[in-house]
Amino acid sequence: MNAESPRFVAGLILSLENSGVGALSQVRFVFGDTALLAYHYTSSMHLPWILASGELRPSGNNIRNFPSPDFVWATTTVDGDRTASASTSHRAYRAGMMLQVRVTFDASHFFAWQEVGVKFPQWTGAHIGTLEASARAMRSNPATWLCRDQPLSLQHAMAFDIRSYASSKWRALRSTDVRIIRENGLWLAMDFGGKVFASHQSPASQGAFGYTPAEIKVPFETLPLLVRG
Repeated sequence: MNAESPRFVAGLILSLENSGVGALSQVRFVFGDTALLAYHYTSSMHLPWILASGELRPSGNNIRNFPSPDFVWATTTVDGDRTASASTSHRAYRAGMMLQVRVTFDASHFFAWQEVGVKFPQWTGAHIGTLEASARAMRSNPATWLCRDQPLSLQHAMAFDIRSYASSKWRALRSTDVRIIRENGLWLAMDFGGKVFASHQSPASQGAFGYTPAEIKVPFETLPLLVRG
């Protein structure tokens, strides 16, 4: 999602295992003898809302006439993907109003993008080709994509890492506490390693959401803590 103007408030190998249902009934991702990791990329605008929900969710999608279902997206690429929301919100990222976020999972929670046409025939070759061409134009490699058509609990997350435009180095996110601001609507805030970001969520088209970043003018610790179930 592209951000609105800032506001101020307070190498893939697939091993197919036949479980008796079909040759594509179970897919394990392996590299040699080591299980692959999957990386879901998002942003500091999105993360507090994701944490509040407790899961990653496929977005309702008929954008650009692509069929349902949409997916929870991930990649085997460790250093980001240009199609992710964190990469498409260039203005906020370059202005220092947003960080990129990487959430790590075991890749067994996903299936390979190359299987989408088999699993979901409504995703035709034309749909797949259009999406892949758009991604390649952004220098993303569809061969690294992983998908999931069901929500994925954050209990399966192995790590949360962040990086800024000023520094290309990933660093661990030490706290996933989310705090609440009720001023001109509901805002959720997090402390990203000493820098506090807040965001407001608002409905957008096709069942999606837009996000507005903000700076916090009060001490983070004074804000009420969001209690997650």
